[in-house]
Amino acid sequence: MQFTENVHGLKIPFMIPASRKKNINRSVWVYLIYNKKITLIDSGVAGSERKIFNYIIGCTRNPDQLNLLIQTHSHPDHMGASKPIKEKTGCKIIAHKAEKPWLEDITLQYQNRPIPGFNMLVAGSVKIDQTLKGGETLDLNERKLKVIHTPGHSSGSICLYLKKEGILFSGDSILSPGMMPVYESYSESIDSLNKLKKLNNLRLILSSWDEPTEKKQIRAKLNESIQYLKQIDDAVQDLSGGELPRDWIGFTWKVLDKLNLSSNMANPLVARSLKSHLTYDE
Repeated sequence: MQFTENVHGLKIPFMIPASRKKNINRSVWVYLIYNKKITLIDSGVAGSERKIFNYIIGCTRNPDQLNLLIQTHSHPDHMGASKPIKEKTGCKIIAHKAEKPWLEDITLQYQNRPIPGFNMLVAGSVKIDQTLKGGETLDLNERKLKVIHTPGHSSGSICLYLKKEGILFSGDSILSPGMMPVYESYSESIDSLNKLKKLNNLRLILSSWDEPTEKKQIRAKLNESIQYLKQIDDAVQDLSGGELPRDWIGFTWKVLDKLNLSSNMANPLVARSLKSHLTYDE
């Protein structure tokens, strides 16, 4: 999908095996910025390189022109195809310094964050050529891309702001109401969203989870995400009484029920998200 003359997006479907008989259908967006060279934002799951390369060819460009891959963070649906893309194009890969360990050692990532089908989603570990800390401006020749550190979903999550076009590539930093609450820190998620609200001249938000958000809906989108997180926090505080539950999955079921969310979301990742609410100091 083409958003501007130089910015394109590709929505990649994939499945997560919930059990032997059931798969969960998901999708992730990756983005391309065309200049003299090509910049790719995230790589999707393992096998996505074929779709990405075919899309580039369909735009009458050559995949060999892809010289930069920016990782918004290290989770499988964002870095699954990074290894073969780097091998086939020789592109430089950059990410926040906090994401480097999991990108360069997927065994370590799986040990710390096991998810179903992990090995199906990730083609392998990949070396990072440059680390970021946030605040940098990346020179894409005709365009400048501002790096914004937005921890919360993960400690090294970043957003990327293409100021010339007023486009924000938000990764997984913006959680829409009703979505599965997956983040490492409630407090940092709120802080990051408030940081994004301060950006001027935003015309388009391009998320990894969600459909594009245009100018008139942007402020409402950010406010809705903040309110959703606060609703989750209210439910957690109410049901926990401020104490750490002994049975986190059982507690997660109760929170989901109170929020009228699907019980299918009761998994260790969501339980981990809820736990971060009980270590939050206002």
